[in-house]
Amino acid sequence: MVPGKHQMVPGKVQAMASDKRGVKMNKGRFILLGGMISCGVFATGIIRAGERTIEREPLVVEAQPVMVTSYGSGATGIGEVLQQILEVDLQTQGVPGGQADLSIQGSPFSGAGIALQGLALPHAQTEHFHAELPFAVEWFGAPTVLTGFDQSLGSSGFLVGTLDMGILPISTRRLLHVGISEYNSIWGQLLVQERLDMGDQAVGVGAFAGAADVNRVDFPDNDVEVRRAGAQMQWGNRDGDQIDLLFGRQEKTLGVRGYYGVNPDWPGEEEITDTMIYLGGHRTRSTGRVRAGTYYRSFTDDYRLFWTLPGTFENNHKLDVWGGMLDGRWLPTETYWVDWRVSGQDERIRSSALGYFNRRHAAFSAIPGYRMGPWQYQLGGRFEVFEDDSNPVLPQAALTYFASRGVSVQLAYSESVRQPSYTELNYESPASLGNEGLGNQEASTTQLTVRGPLPEDIEWKARVFYRESSDTVDWIRRDDASERWEAENIGTVRTVGWEAGGRWQHASGSSVGLYYLGLDQSDKPAVYASRYALDYASHMLRLSGRAALGERLTLGYDQMLRQQQSNRIREGGRNQNDGRLQATYQLRRYPEVLFTLAVDNVWDDDYQTFPGQDTFASRRVSGGMRVEW
Repeated sequence: MVPGKHQMVPGKVQAMASDKRGVKMNKGRFILLGGMISCGVFATGIIRAGERTIEREPLVVEAQPVMVTSYGSGATGIGEVLQQILEVDLQTQGVPGGQADLSIQGSPFSGAGIALQGLALPHAQTEHFHAELPFAVEWFGAPTVLTGFDQSLGSSGFLVGTLDMGILPISTRRLLHVGISEYNSIWGQLLVQERLDMGDQAVGVGAFAGAADVNRVDFPDNDVEVRRAGAQMQWGNRDGDQIDLLFGRQEKTLGVRGYYGVNPDWPGEEEITDTMIYLGGHRTRSTGRVRAGTYYRSFTDDYRLFWTLPGTFENNHKLDVWGGMLDGRWLPTETYWVDWRVSGQDERIRSSALGYFNRRHAAFSAIPGYRMGPWQYQLGGRFEVFEDDSNPVLPQAALTYFASRGVSVQLAYSESVRQPSYTELNYESPASLGNEGLGNQEASTTQLTVRGPLPEDIEWKARVFYRESSDTVDWIRRDDASERWEAENIGTVRTVGWEAGGRWQHASGSSVGLYYLGLDQSDKPAVYASRYALDYASHMLRLSGRAALGERLTLGYDQMLRQQQSNRIREGGRNQNDGRLQATYQLRRYPEVLFTLAVDNVWDDDYQTFPGQDTFASRRVSGGMRVEW
């Protein structure tokens, strides 16, 4: 979030509320409701159809659970998990539990976000909050990274990439995390789950509560204070059907001196509350698969800047979002199928700095597929409906060849679209200036992907891609004399990228993961300085290793090496060397007790994640204990 302006003239708020991006009360809602009902009837029919099968990857990925032993142990939020995913670049201001941006395939923070079982969770105020989720990380399996055509199949999606979170079946357990760090920092979380089996069915309930106080994360007065709690209910059966009800609330207060490009001489504070209810489920049969999900989210953001001018620069935002999704796969024959989805959102913002607005959005997609021998063909489209804006039809296509020994080669093409955030459109602050003339941004992505297993439990993937973004929104400095970042349509941005990665996992618990990303924007718009879209990693290499030394001791090391594109605003060089060392020890007599010792930023690197902004966390030692019973 970049702070909005201090106050607005009431007449201007009223005029903005009647702007073309304002409210047309019924059109989007009727379209969304009608689509949901029709698809629900359609889904019920296909599940009751005859028994037919086809070899396809599951629509719902049943991922292995994530064991969080990293900094904060999940008590400060989901950032600790996102930091461990090699394909995700978590760009933090301070520590992961403070404020962090998501980047996938070198995307700006506005191009990537989180989805819950295919249901995307965009943030209309600002995409700076795309890495926030007020639920316990232990409720979810290892996230799945989706880009391009895979994103169009698996999620309602974002412009570039989606991090899809699948909900795990509940098991009876108690889990306690506690930890300490330098500068009197402390955190803890308690999670309780109970499962009751009733023949072929099972029900489960759970709850969690966590708190964290992390001090001096970058500047001496930038502290992070987090309070989190939530509950869940679940029904499931032996066929794998599952229905989940989740509730969570997170309250976060953080010092923001120097954040969002603001003068670091001015201290600042931000208070965030995030309340969310999610209801969803999935059902799988040989004749097809169906998922459904809906959520309500209420998000408040109060920002205060204690500048040298009289008074306090302050703005207050409240965002309410309702969203829903219904998708599935229809299998009329053994070689033919249709992947389909309908989704929509209703967003309402009330802000002293951004104005008072409502907007709605619905999307419909159908992608037929056909399998003949080793070849698979998929061709379809996605229809996006926006209030008072163009309604694009976005083609989706893929050609896949399945070679021997599980190796596949896929050539795919996909298009996507995003609306500008209200921050990009309307705010003004000492460090930033919005642009109410911005329109929707579209992107087309072509990907050639080769993936498969190797002997000795090695999974690997290699990909080259070409992405072309039109009406690209970025925050730029116009010249050396500019004092603010300005939201601007910089036109078309063409990106050529290549990525490769693999993972080896041994039964003993030892593992090695490797990921490389290279990007080139040689034909890029000419601007003096870019904060996001044109500030990318020319080369990024990530390594993650775990060595099981006996039955109880494990050593782990994570390393990131980055060479960033040159930027006139960035100081101190464009190379990043970020390492993390961790040791875990399980007690012999009490194996349910696990101790953790970690060192973050091993090399004490002072790389500027955001150009011109010294909000890096220096080397930090932490220790924790995890007890499960």
